[in-house]
Amino acid sequence: MNRFALILGCLSIVNSGAVSAGGPEAVCAVVSKAGRGLQVIPEKGRVMTDLPVDSGVPCGSMVLTHEAPVWIKLSDQTVVKLGPRSFIEVPQVESRNFRMYRGAIMLSAPASLISRTWSTPNSEIDFKGGVVVLQYIPEERVSIAGCFNRKVEFRNKFNSNAVQELSAGEMSRLAIQEGRVAPTHPAILHPASVGNVLASLGLESAEQEQVVAIVKQVYQDRSRSLVADIQDWSGSEGPTRSIASIPQSSKSTIDPKESALTMKLLKDRLYGTDEEQGRYVPAPVGRRSPASIRDEHKEKAVNKLKTEVRRIGKEIDRMDPDSKD
Repeated sequence: MNRFALILGCLSIVNSGAVSAGGPEAVCAVVSKAGRGLQVIPEKGRVMTDLPVDSGVPCGSMVLTHEAPVWIKLSDQTVVKLGPRSFIEVPQVESRNFRMYRGAIMLSAPASLISRTWSTPNSEIDFKGGVVVLQYIPEERVSIAGCFNRKVEFRNKFNSNAVQELSAGEMSRLAIQEGRVAPTHPAILHPASVGNVLASLGLESAEQEQVVAIVKQVYQDRSRSLVADIQDWSGSEGPTRSIASIPQSSKSTIDPKESALTMKLLKDRLYGTDEEQGRYVPAPVGRRSPASIRDEHKEKAVNKLKTEVRRIGKEIDRMDPDSKD
């Protein structure tokens, strides 16, 4: 009987020690592609460096990359692809708010009804699946969001009214200068520039080509839509959207190629194409020699001066007592 009581006492001591020490930390992500210099800083415990593939990332940890990209996979199947020199915070289990402090990330996941909030020091997006790029440049205090195949809401953290919706193939910028500043007017992602952004994320060539192809298709669709709109204007009173309603910030975000295409189409509609203009060669205008050109303004000024001189001369003569007049 005493021996049985001793065993129970030992078990109670072991159990009490396990409870006081606490259970293992919850894991919210797994490293799916490792990179040299990866650092994971948990809320408790030591800093983990250069974690191999399939290593767990505890909830509430800070994740930092250095010279190489790193991919992690969250518990909801979202893949976060961090570029070099990026810094994010993975929240606790009960939270859906992720934070990004610098660098660039690419989020990709199947469509989901569950929203995850990703925030920078001055902006927020609600991610519900698809492919989204988020970047924060601390030196300029600028956030950049780009959407590839699904709509995403991009908003100012300090102003609930400064919100805009990015459609597929659009990107926007936001600076932290003032709390009331809204994101810039959405601009169309250009296929030539999006490849440079994705290059730092360590994407496979096939995946990078696929994303660039999405942007290229969106760009072509927008161009065709623009052509159709311009052709419709010729048969109506004008565009349904007045120029005054276009935000001033949109002037600095218009793509140069899109602008050039618009001007070309407008000139073709107004003056005809280059081929049509070449058929009509206006007769040369006769040139006059400089000697034959009269400067009427100069002549009037000279005559006025001469008249004034004669008048003053007459006044002087009347004041001279020796004058015969």
